Order: sequence, then C-alpha cells, then structure tokens
Amino acid sequence: MKPTREELKLNYTTACNAYMAAFCEKHGFDYEPDAWVGGTSGGIAEINDLFVSMDDMRADIDRDAPEEEYAKYYDYCLRVHSIADGELKTPNYKSWLRGCPRMNEEQIARMEELQRDIRDAELRMRVEIDRLNNLKQE
Repeated sequence: MKPTREELKLNYTTACNAYMAAFCEKHGFDYEPDAWVGGTSGGIAEINDLFVSMDDMRADIDRDAPEEEYAKYYDYCLRVHSIADGELKTPNYKSWLRGCPRMNEEQIARMEELQRDIRDAELRMRVEIDRLNNLKQE
C-alpha cells in the first residue's frame, strides 16, 4: 500500500531526528528534537550554539567520521569565512571528509594578516579624512 503524505512526512521527520540524535550523542551535545531552525526538519539545526545542516549530520554519521573532525571543519569554516567578508570558498563537509584541497594554517594566518592590514589602513584613512574635514570647518 502506498504511504500517505502524512506518513511520508512523519517517516522523514523521524529519520531526520534520528540522525540529529546520533550526531548529538556522538559529539556529546544535548539532543533537542525542536532544534530545527524554523521548525523545518532536515534543514539546519542549532545544536550547542553550532548551526549544523542535515547534510553534515548525515555525512558525519554515514561516513563514521572521527569524533573531532566536525569541530575541525566547523572551526576552519568560521575562520575562513571571517576573512575578506566571506569571499573565500569553503568545502562542504562531505568533501572535507574526502580530503579535498584546503588552506593550511600558514595560508590562513597570512590571509588573516592581510585582512588586519586592510582594516588598519581603512582606520588610518578614516582618521585622516576626519582630520582633513575638521580643518576645513575651522
């Protein structure tokens, strides 16, 4: 017999919650079935101040990723996204687990240094603009 839409939805929600529960247990997080952002099962869940996609949870569980690997991936993405207003691309977690190309610590540190140089230069320019504008008003 063909399942009803309601049964399909219930099965999907149950499967999504099972993946989230397994992910939480594996990583020592508290499992909250209502952690789905916007109440949408299978999308993004807010788990212990992390935003984790269903794809990432599935990859982590299905590939039996090392316990510490998701934290490394998440930290890498946060750090890289903070450089150049998010212009640097980051891999998805499945690709990360396959060993895709990524920046090493030296490359990230260099990009962060360049970002600091840009911000310092912008600050110096703003100070100089303010100084010049104040001269004109006197």
